Amino acid sequence: MRRIFIAVAVVAGMSAGVATMARADLTCEVRPFAGAFVPTGPQRDILKDALFVGAQGAVEMRDRLHFVGTLAWAPNKTSSDVCVYNYDVGVETFRPYHMNGRWQFRPFVGGGIGGRTYVDHGNNSHKETNLGGYAALGSEFQLNWLAIRLEGRDYATRFKGLLGNQKAEARNDVALFSGVAFHW
Repeated sequence: MRRIFIAVAVVAGMSAGVATMARADLTCEVRPFAGAFVPTGPQRDILKDALFVGAQGAVEMRDRLHFVGTLAWAPNKTSSDVCVYNYDVGVETFRPYHMNGRWQFRPFVGGGIGGRTYVDHGNNSHKETNLGGYAALGSEFQLNWLAIRLEGRDYATRFKGLLGNQKAEARNDVALFSGVAFHW
């Protein structure tokens, strides 16, 4: 788990340095969100659909490129209560369309890397932390400093079972969420 935190911190630090060099007048964003965590394939045999809540912080490096950091939580009601924690960094590339003099429609694609921690509260709080990655697709409707966001992410992570005793294999799940973005 420590290695994942260090890797995420290094990538975040390097990306922040690139952002600073790219533009002196950076636009920052805070993005709270809520949605659904939907396990797919073999992951669905172990975890169930759950609430997915969290927040993102973003820095606009250029008009069409954002650096994004995400923290999210999915409380999963299985036979033993399992909480899934996601933390990652990535980039989004936008294509802005001016709808009128005030509104912009901004579809985007993105991707990133980070970690996921599974905490099994029914098994003496067993924890398993793994490296993972994601691909994102979504849109933003922006009016001045406020935007409404819709996003879907496809996560791929390593998984060794809730007890950590299964053979490690890649697992997949989807997160669908909406939220707001505050730009300043």
